[in-house]
Amino acid sequence: MANFRVYGFETCPFCKRALNMLLLDGATIDYVKLPTLEERTAWMDERGFVDGDRTFPKVYLVDKEQEVLIGGSDALELYLHTQRAIDEQIAA
Repeated sequence: MANFRVYGFETCPFCKRALNMLLLDGATIDYVKLPTLEERTAWMDERGFVDGDRTFPKVYLVDKEQEVLIGGSDALELYLHTQRAIDEQIAA
């Protein structure tokens, strides 16, 4: 199973949705909490996110400490669905 890093905050319903999907999938999760607006804004600025892409969560696939951005909870749902379909094709 893949390793994921999720950046989010506790009151974010989409962050909770992403975490729940990963937990149900049996993934290994590193959850990085950014509790304040100032922390989230600074993190987004450091990573170069622009206005239309400044939402949470940010879900990354982690391979040998290299992060590959998947996106938010909707993108994660699509990623997990696609991975399951690929796994089923390989197993068939």
